Amino acid sequence: MKYVFFVECNPDRLLLQKIGVTKRSIIHAGSKSGVCKRLSKTTYSVGVVDEDPYSVQPRYLKGLKIIENSQKHDVKVLFDEKRNNRVIVISPRLEEWIIRAAKEAKVNMHKYGLPEDGNKLHKLINSELSRFERLLGELINKSGRISFLRRCLLERGEGL
Repeated sequence: MKYVFFVECNPDRLLLQKIGVTKRSIIHAGSKSGVCKRLSKTTYSVGVVDEDPYSVQPRYLKGLKIIENSQKHDVKVLFDEKRNNRVIVISPRLEEWIIRAAKEAKVNMHKYGLPEDGNKLHKLINSELSRFERLLGELINKSGRISFLRRCLLERGEGL
């Protein structure tokens, strides 16, 4: 069975592609609520969202079962038992998560012209996707966070 992956934004799409998800399997949903809306209308799919702990959470997420919660890697995996969907939650946002991944892997983000501040990276990341992609290229085999995320995305978990 071929799975569909719904993402919030282009940096998420790039991350999934670098991990090994095919470009054709990734659908850009535009926002966290967009990802949740798509998941609520499909089955056997995967959504990738930022936790955004200080934002209002989409209703879809409230009834999901936590099947993995790695505080070490700042990733949660939620499972929709009714639709057999999974939601991968990156905490707190992709930007801070990548900054931590780079620090843990001892990769200097300035080498790629990217800031080590989450808010600054958030403002810059969509206009500097090529820099972000090069950073991911170095992190992909050095970061335990990314290895963990790869496992969560590509291994068939409960219901997938």
